[in-house]
Amino acid sequence: MSKPAFLFGKKTAKKSSAKLFINILYPQGSKDKLPVRFLKWLISYGRFIVIIVEVVVLTTFAYRFKLDAELSTLGDKIKNQIPIIESLSGDEALITQTQLKLSTIKKVYTLTPNWQKTLDKISAQLPSGVKINTLSLEPIKNTSSTNFRLTAQGSSNNDVAVFLNGLKNDKSVRNISLNNINFDQGSIVFTVTGVID
Repeated sequence: MSKPAFLFGKKTAKKSSAKLFINILYPQGSKDKLPVRFLKWLISYGRFIVIIVEVVVLTTFAYRFKLDAELSTLGDKIKNQIPIIESLSGDEALITQTQLKLSTIKKVYTLTPNWQKTLDKISAQLPSGVKINTLSLEPIKNTSSTNFRLTAQGSSNNDVAVFLNGLKNDKSVRNISLNNINFDQGSIVFTVTGVID
């Protein structure tokens, strides 16, 4: 009895010239239609995407509750602070008024750099019987000179004359004029204008 040739590896069988290639990664046969392929993809990978989206939505929903609680707490804190803020409105008005006064003083100080010299010159000529009620200084543009206007009160004609003569004799004071003079309750009220260089 003869044994089959394929068992012993003999070359008794004829060689075939055609080679057969099998790709086991892709299924062979006819391709599925697009809706069927989409359904297969949805069943295999789409469920993971749906689960991830649901996790994100639930996390966002839970986070919204946390933010709502924080917002409510913050709103309560603000409501508790409103009476304190309203009680300080008078202080705020006082602070605003003080800031306005300080800015006005700063503006006058920067626009009139020789204000101290001006005050020194006027006070040097001031007799003991004359009291200054108001004093306004205004710088003259593009010069170092300053216009002044003062309203003063004197006890006698002699005090007013000494004050005016003292200003006229000072070489840095010019254009001195007595603009107004009144008698008020036993004292003389007068207004003087001039320029100090």
